[in-house]
Order: sequence, then C-alpha cells, then structure tokens
Amino acid sequence: MNRNLRFLCCFRFKLWWMTHRVGTCGRDIPLETQFMLIETRESRNQQQNSPVIYTVLLPLLEGQFRAVLQGNDKNEIEICLESGDPAVETNQGLHLVYMHAGTNPFEVINQAVK
Repeated sequence: MNRNLRFLCCFRFKLWWMTHRVGTCGRDIPLETQFMLIETRESRNQQQNSPVIYTVLLPLLEGQFRAVLQGNDKNEIEICLESGDPAVETNQGLHLVYMHAGTNPFEVINQAVK
C-alpha cells in the first residue's frame, strides 16, 4: 500500500459482531475485513491543496464463495476467498471485490452500496 493514504475498515472480530479500525498500511488491515474506505492524495508531498481521492472496497459473494480483505506483512491488501466447506475449493474468481472511487467520501460510499 502507498504511504500517502489512510483507511477506515469494518471487520468481523467475532462470529456475529463487527467493529471498525483505522490505519495507514497493509499490516493494519485485520482479517475478515468486509468494508474499506481508503483516502489517498494524488501528490506525494501531501500538500493541503492536492486532490483527495476516496476509494471503497467491498468484498463480494460469488457462487459458493465469499471474499474478505486482509493485510499482510508486505503492506499489501489480500483477497481471501472462502467457501466454508473444505470439500469446495478454488484458486480463482471473476467478481471478488467491488471498487468505487471519487472525491466525496459520502457519495462514494452511497454509490458503492447501491
């Protein structure tokens, strides 16, 4: 992940409960992340007048599988695809994460969940 960003995510921390977390790198992304809003600046110097882009990542369901996001030690975002059944396996998917970006975080979230 780029160093010119911040994120807010919602993740499942117990079977029936979700909570939020904020961070600045891939290592900060918890397992079972089910929503992520990323704030990035277009310029590397992070001047106040540089445009801010907000990107929503929403993991999706595909057939018998569900996707979730997680971070790793390389500061990357990973997509974890699970079926919940050890007999049902795959290593690929066509539609795993929906992405939507824009300059207004409220509009980006609203459009992403429509």
